[in-house]
Amino acid sequence: MSRRISIKVKLITIMASSIIVTIILLSLFSIYITKKNHKVDSHQRLISYAKVIGNYSETSIEFEQYDEIKEYLLSLDSIPDIDFIKILDNEKKVIAEINYSLIDSEIKAHLFDDKFIEVENGSYILEDINPNQLGISGYIIIKANNSVIDEKINKFSFQILMLSFVLVAIMILVVMYLQKFISTPVNQLVRISKEITSGNYSARAKVDSNDELKDLEQAFNQMVVDIVNAKEEAEFAAKFRADFLANMSHEIRTPMNGVVGMVDMLDKNTVLSNDQAQYVDTIKSSCTSLLTIINDILDLSKLEADKMTLFTSCFNISKPISQVTSLFHAKAQEKSLKINVKYLAGIESIIQADEVRFKQVLSNLLSNAIKFTDEGSVSIIVEAITKSSVKQTLKISVVDTGIGMKQNELKHLFGAFNQLDSSSTKKYQGTGLGLAISKKIVGLFNGEIQVESEYKKGTTFYFTMDCEIGKDLIETYKIEAEEKGEIDVSGKFKKTVLLVDDKNVNLIVASAMLKKMEYNVVTASDGFKAIEAYKKGKFDLILMDIQMPNMDGVEATNIIKALPSSHPPILGLSANAMEGDAEKFIAKGLDDYITKPITLAKLEKFLLKWLF
Repeated sequence: MSRRISIKVKLITIMASSIIVTIILLSLFSIYITKKNHKVDSHQRLISYAKVIGNYSETSIEFEQYDEIKEYLLSLDSIPDIDFIKILDNEKKVIAEINYSLIDSEIKAHLFDDKFIEVENGSYILEDINPNQLGISGYIIIKANNSVIDEKINKFSFQILMLSFVLVAIMILVVMYLQKFISTPVNQLVRISKEITSGNYSARAKVDSNDELKDLEQAFNQMVVDIVNAKEEAEFAAKFRADFLANMSHEIRTPMNGVVGMVDMLDKNTVLSNDQAQYVDTIKSSCTSLLTIINDILDLSKLEADKMTLFTSCFNISKPISQVTSLFHAKAQEKSLKINVKYLAGIESIIQADEVRFKQVLSNLLSNAIKFTDEGSVSIIVEAITKSSVKQTLKISVVDTGIGMKQNELKHLFGAFNQLDSSSTKKYQGTGLGLAISKKIVGLFNGEIQVESEYKKGTTFYFTMDCEIGKDLIETYKIEAEEKGEIDVSGKFKKTVLLVDDKNVNLIVASAMLKKMEYNVVTASDGFKAIEAYKKGKFDLILMDIQMPNMDGVEATNIIKALPSSHPPILGLSANAMEGDAEKFIAKGLDDYITKPITLAKLEKFLLKWLF
């Protein structure tokens, strides 16, 4: 991963680098121009010296007055930038010389010439290659002394470099100051973005400038406003959907309570002919299917709204698996399928997890496996893929020998309401919610769900889940198992229950169940009548509906509990089945909460909990 560099550092680096490079190039160019000008100046000076010396020496050479030439050259000894002068006659014999020193290469010049050639150490020598019409009077060689000029140039170059360093330092300070006009607004946008991400939707960016950064600020703030509006719209839509589903669930479960309760009573308390028993089984099966669809839609809504929570308990992993396989045993037998269960070595069987949601996922996968398998077998394989002293990750695979799936069908498999065959002639029924719900529940398990399939050969679904293990859990499990036992809650106890509900069908169903278990039952149709009945009688338990006209169940409960006499347990009895409804109503004063529709077994469980 590349190292993170702040925009402040990047701006300083870019601007400072540009300035440094610019100053260095300007300094080098200045030094180069200075040296070039020095070369030209030396050239011009040597031409001037040569012409003056030549004009003076020409007559003396003709009349062979060489002493005059020497005296003249001696007078030039004080010139600082001349290192060497030599005068030769037309036969190239030395006539006079001054400041004699060795020259690395013999370089000669004709008199009165304006052309130079460069020799070692930056010296220049005049050379005449265009003799006059009278012939050559003689030759002159002049060598410049550049030491003084070179020293000045070196000093100048040093000064330029020092000045460059000072300018670089000053410009870096200026850059560090100026960059804040860009980096500060950008950093502010980053900070505001983090605040918004953390949930502070009132945060807004503010840039004190009138340029593109101001445009960015306005665009950013508008984007935040749009996000907040979209969030509020989404929350409103989610709340509307949740309220709608809650109301629909309540309205559907209320009549379903009558159907399920009466069918349950009819099945268990009436002698039926074979045809009648078959009719009752059909009604029960249809009710179960309808409740499954309702529960699936509610579960999906809870999961999408992040309102589903896990309730963990200590259990043996084999128990829910055995319960699920028993549930589908009859369906498997109808198709002559065998259900196999295999536990691989190394599994800790006593775990802490959400047993109900685990059974829900396994039921969905096993139901699909049996549905899409016409011959062969369905296998459940349990293994531990990671394990420590306190936690293990289980992998549960459901393997079938059914029709399988094509590879292009797998990518949409876990979508809500998705079915591989949605035609009007489809063979396999279902809502297409099971796998979508299972995927989200497995996500709550900190696991994942995957599928492998081969067309016409079979499919393997598997999911993983994290669960707690350890010696403490095993001891807890043993204690709880010893404390559990079956208690007969009917007959001899003769408890009295106050049943409150505004729907007559619910009163009939619940009364019939309670009387079946030999309870005394007193009924009331709203909160006012419940309080009046409570004041007149003595009750061991109250079953209180939540939504009622005149006075609802919560208000009636609080009034009863506010009375000076001791009060019995008050259990909410309602068709409200959304996630959190039970906790909400218990927090408002109820002691427990039973969701409609109710059966004899469900009611008996709550009576056992609160009365014995």
